[in-house]
Amino acid sequence: MGSENRTTSWWRSWTSIACYWTTRCRMTRKRRNRKDRGEISMDAERSRDEDEAGVETSDDSAMRLRIQHTNKEGGRPMDNVNVEELVAKLKAIDQTQAVIEFNMDGTVITANDNFLKTLGYTLDEIKGQHHRMFCDPTYVSSPDYPAFWQKLNRGEYDAGTYQRVGKGGKEVWIQAAYYPLMNGSGKPYKVVKFASDVTAKQTEIMHMRDELEVRESIMNTTSIVSEANLKGDIMSVNEKFLQVSKYPKNELIGYGHNTTRHPDMPKEVFKQMWATIGRGQIFRGVVKNRAKDGNPYYVDAVIAPFVDKKTGKPRKYLGVRYDITEQEIQRQNMQGIMDAINKSYATIEFKLDGTVMTANENFLKTLGYSLDEVKGQHHRIFCDGAYTSSPEYSAFWQKLNRGEFDAGVYRRVAKGGKEVWIQASYNPIKDEMGRPFKVVKFATDITAQKHAQAQLEACMAEAQHSLGALAQSDLTQSMSGTYEGELDKIKTSVNAALTTLANTMSTVRDAVEAVTAGSEQITKGNEDLSQRTSEQASALEETSASMEEMTSTVKQNADNAKQANQLAIAARDTADKGGAVTKKAVDAMGEINKSSKKIADIITVIDEIAFQTNLLALNAAVEAARAGEHGRGFAVVAAEVRNLAQRSATAAKEIKGLINESIQRVTDGSELVNQSGKTLEEIVSSVKRVTDIIAEITAASQEQASGIDQVNKAIMSMDETTQQNAALVEETTSAAQSMKDQAQELMRQVEVFKISQSEGHHAARASVSHATPRPAPKPMAKPAVGKVAAKKPAVGKPAEHKQPAGVAAGNGKDRHSSSGDDFEEF
Repeated sequence: MGSENRTTSWWRSWTSIACYWTTRCRMTRKRRNRKDRGEISMDAERSRDEDEAGVETSDDSAMRLRIQHTNKEGGRPMDNVNVEELVAKLKAIDQTQAVIEFNMDGTVITANDNFLKTLGYTLDEIKGQHHRMFCDPTYVSSPDYPAFWQKLNRGEYDAGTYQRVGKGGKEVWIQAAYYPLMNGSGKPYKVVKFASDVTAKQTEIMHMRDELEVRESIMNTTSIVSEANLKGDIMSVNEKFLQVSKYPKNELIGYGHNTTRHPDMPKEVFKQMWATIGRGQIFRGVVKNRAKDGNPYYVDAVIAPFVDKKTGKPRKYLGVRYDITEQEIQRQNMQGIMDAINKSYATIEFKLDGTVMTANENFLKTLGYSLDEVKGQHHRIFCDGAYTSSPEYSAFWQKLNRGEFDAGVYRRVAKGGKEVWIQASYNPIKDEMGRPFKVVKFATDITAQKHAQAQLEACMAEAQHSLGALAQSDLTQSMSGTYEGELDKIKTSVNAALTTLANTMSTVRDAVEAVTAGSEQITKGNEDLSQRTSEQASALEETSASMEEMTSTVKQNADNAKQANQLAIAARDTADKGGAVTKKAVDAMGEINKSSKKIADIITVIDEIAFQTNLLALNAAVEAARAGEHGRGFAVVAAEVRNLAQRSATAAKEIKGLINESIQRVTDGSELVNQSGKTLEEIVSSVKRVTDIIAEITAASQEQASGIDQVNKAIMSMDETTQQNAALVEETTSAAQSMKDQAQELMRQVEVFKISQSEGHHAARASVSHATPRPAPKPMAKPAVGKVAAKKPAVGKPAEHKQPAGVAAGNGKDRHSSSGDDFEEF
């Protein structure tokens, strides 16, 4: 019953669709004939109303009745439409197409069995559901989905290939068309969708598309791709083309392919290419191009035309190129290497069975053949017959057939039987499967080297014999063979070396004898020197002690001179003071003399006064006598005055005499004082001279003390040097003895050499003294710096000291001082 209802519903839909198509046909007809104003009207609304009222039609006549043709202007019937044919077509569509109807809001009205089967639903599961249930959620949420329904609501149909989602999420691809159905007023009222299941085909297309994308990706990654028109102008290029050519895209599109052409490429190659692709055939070849920076690059180019099937002529060209720059450069390098090999090596090629394929000029020249004489011949023509019949020869070719190379020095036979020696390698060449298909031989003619090697071996054998004899101390086995070039130089050098070595050994023998004798003399001389060094050390020790005492005495003299200088300075000061006092005394005596003279003058005056007084007294007495009595008293007075005057005169005379005597004495004293002053001045001058002399003595004493101190230090340094000399004498003696022993040992070593045919090995020579050497003297002990003997040794007896060993007379034992000394053993 459900199926019948769906069928009835479908008939109604088909009626509507028929009306839709009739309308489209009529509208098309109207566009062709604008004078015809007739319109197609559909009784779809009425039919739908009748259907809704319960009138159902289940046969084809229902559809026929629903299609009526009216003329809007006068009811004139329109051109008859073959309704039966249209109904038949609609039934066919129902049987072959998946059909579904939607309301304008996208909800499902109904669907036929094909649609339900394609999506895997039942009608009840989808009826009333929205169209989005068949779509991917991503598409539904995109702006494209609302735009899709807006387009349908505007009455515009939509057709194409769509991805839909069936029941259970199954992916379904359909080729479909969405048709909005119009009512009488020209407004869409529902959408009918006709679809075909193209899932299998679309899946295959997608797979093919994926494969094409992968292939295109691989080709774009590995190949340089371009398209060109019939003129050769570039239409498109891939990224690899830009990368390799180093051109930007805008400098290639629209330009000819000769943009990247290298001028080294021959024009004939491109003529051949255009002729080939012009015939609709594929061209392939190696092309040298030039990048924008001028650097060349090589491509393996494949140019294929796109041929128009109707005309059979090309319409454009596809170029696929492979960058083989590295391989081409390597090939050119290898070609250069092969050219160099062909110039410097003898090269020949064989098949695996040993037949000759080809050979270069060097090989043919070495063996004396022409190419025609060897081509096609077997390798054995170059070998000795005994060798080619041996198992080794068969094994040799078996090894090469296994792909293993063989190299070494080979003896070969040239044309005419001439012996040829070659340094060669046989190299199996393998195909891409690793299987050998031919053998290439590279060889160098070493015949001359081989002959030279034989001579070298003979020379080396004789040289080994001579050197072996030399190792046995026999210098008489010289080389006597005949050689050429460098080998003759070796012979001459070896013989010269043996002669020189023999002469050297003879000279060494004489020198060893002289060295041995000289070493004995050196040993004796060192012993004498050691004895003298010891005596010198003893003398230096005594001298050091004496210098120490002298230093002390000189220092004491310097101190005494210093004190005498100080006393002389004091005496000079005292003499200076005495001179000053004497001078003062002389001055005082002068003053006294002057005073005495003044007193004498005064006394003279007094004497004159006394004389006058006496005269006056005399006159008074005369006058008193004249006066008589009256004058008696006066006469007495005059007599007394006369007495006083006489006494004064007498006293004055005495005083004058005393004064004169004093003056004389003062004069004498002054003279004496003057003489004393002069004497004191002379004393002061002498004291000054003495002081200066004492100062000079003091300075000289100090200088002597300093000089003696330096002499003492020098003596101590000499003593230290003497001790070191003693040690060096001991070392020299020891070295001389060692040299003597080594000279004797060297003589024993030299004596083993045979330097003439008349000499026998190990000849004994007795020219070398083998006396046992005396022990070397011990060095003097080093004295402590600044330390001398405690007391002065007795006169004529040197200070006791420690003598070095080996110097003392008698039994040779060491002689030690009996008293303590300041030396230690070295």
